[in-house]
Amino acid sequence: NLTENAGANQLLAEKVDSIVQSGSFPIILGGDHSIAIGTLAGVSKHYENLGVIWYDAHGDLNTEETSPSGNIHGMPIAVSLGLG
Repeated sequence: NLTENAGANQLLAEKVDSIVQSGSFPIILGGDHSIAIGTLAGVSKHYENLGVIWYDAHGDLNTEETSPSGNIHGMPIAVSLGLG
């Protein structure tokens, strides 16, 4: 589902960017960790030194090469750091 996931996150990044640009604070609710990719991409356009607190049972720092399942759900932090 890489194509669908990439498209959804691109749209989300644009929406988050627009919300931050308007001076509002975006609150994103979703059922899959992969939405963090779009969320962080949209927010990061506005901050030179962005910090993220990731609270989860897993670091979600897998790449295609390190993921046991290959599910993007376990990769959002890696993707946001430019890995994968």
